[in-house]
Amino acid sequence: MELVEWKWWFRYVVDILEGSVSCKKKLYEWYNIIQDNIYLIKKMEGYINALYQTMMDNKESMNLSSLKVMVPEEDKWIYIIALILHSKNLEKLFEKMNFASDIFKSTIEELLRKMEATSREGKQVYDINIEWINRVFTFNIIQLGRLQFGFGTITEPLYVVQNQVTKELKLFLDNQWFNEIGYIEEGEGKKEEVSRSKFEETELYLKGTEINIQEGRFLGKEICLMKPQWRLIRKPGDQIIEVHIPYGKRLEKEACIESFNRFEEICNLIPYKSNGYICRSWLMGGSIQSYIKPDSNIGRFRRLFALYPCYRSEKEIWRRVFNQEVKPEKDFVPRTELQRNLLNGYKKNEKFFGGAGIRL
Repeated sequence: MELVEWKWWFRYVVDILEGSVSCKKKLYEWYNIIQDNIYLIKKMEGYINALYQTMMDNKESMNLSSLKVMVPEEDKWIYIIALILHSKNLEKLFEKMNFASDIFKSTIEELLRKMEATSREGKQVYDINIEWINRVFTFNIIQLGRLQFGFGTITEPLYVVQNQVTKELKLFLDNQWFNEIGYIEEGEGKKEEVSRSKFEETELYLKGTEINIQEGRFLGKEICLMKPQWRLIRKPGDQIIEVHIPYGKRLEKEACIESFNRFEEICNLIPYKSNGYICRSWLMGGSIQSYIKPDSNIGRFRRLFALYPCYRSEKEIWRRVFNQEVKPEKDFVPRTELQRNLLNGYKKNEKFFGGAGIRL
């Protein structure tokens, strides 16, 4: 695009984004600095070209391609402007693939959400997670209604086994240390306090440490499933759709189901064969189960997945539930039922462990 087109597109995108007025004002300040500086324009053009190439690589592979250029800390504000201008390429791609018009807007609004989040954390508004935002602007993450969907692979040692008659699922994790109540902690801990999970496949059977898929924790015993009644259907390295939950809105089951349905429609347009979904999040952890109501939005969302344990930093709960970077103190004043319930857990010295879920 020429400079005149850049200016028009920049104004168009910033104006349609819903979010912080102060963040939008900062974007205009940055753009005004760049447009009168040939050196900065050339640098920005390089980032736009790299973003375009990465986007096309992602489209071809339906997997995460790495950006072809590094972004130094001092260039992050320039890079954010490059993202906005590059979004014209993303819009053209969405139009070519017959995506609904609202998908583009909801996808790129992630930029303002991340800028607002860094501001709440007391950081500079440009200090966003570049790796994450690249995925949004290079056709690796798409927002459809309440949920975001990213093209990825099964990165953990997860094995999914299915009964060929009843369609019942069993999940196994290989070579994972877990504590006495069945959850994975950071590091291995003391050997006398932990156990190691196993998974084995032979010509005759599939055997491993059993997982309670309703609670997302190891049961501490091995089970053996005979072939051909049971079959391995997913394994590490298989393509999978990663489900992400944007911050800020109620997690209503009906809205989430609609998001899943819309993504299945997108898969038909691309075309892409979905092998299922994985959601790795603090709210999938088994240890919070006793602190949420079964009919709550979180409880209903969890039941859309088969759960398994995985390590997640407890700081994720502090940020997403309590909006702070440190563990809440006993004098923290809760504003929501979830805050009140988890705070009661902390008062009892409860530790909340991470988890994930798979949906096929």
